[in-house]
Amino acid sequence: MDIDPTSGYITPVIYLNDFWLLSEHLIPLNESVAVVPLSLKYEPVGFFKWQMQVRCMPALPPSLPPSLLPSLPPDLD
Repeated sequence: MDIDPTSGYITPVIYLNDFWLLSEHLIPLNESVAVVPLSLKYEPVGFFKWQMQVRCMPALPPSLPPSLLPSLPPDLD
């Protein structure tokens, strides 16, 4: 989080929320797939909710290969 010292404005944290990502939401890609639907949603998340999701992610069994799992922010490792 960055705070501008002159104006006091705070730059929001951009967080990719894949906490509820299930395998049924994934689309297998190969040469036969020409178009992939893309859906983006922006919404504010309370700090407590974000913190709980980040803390719980390592305890859950991974549904994705380790190479696709999100990494924790450096201060939460």
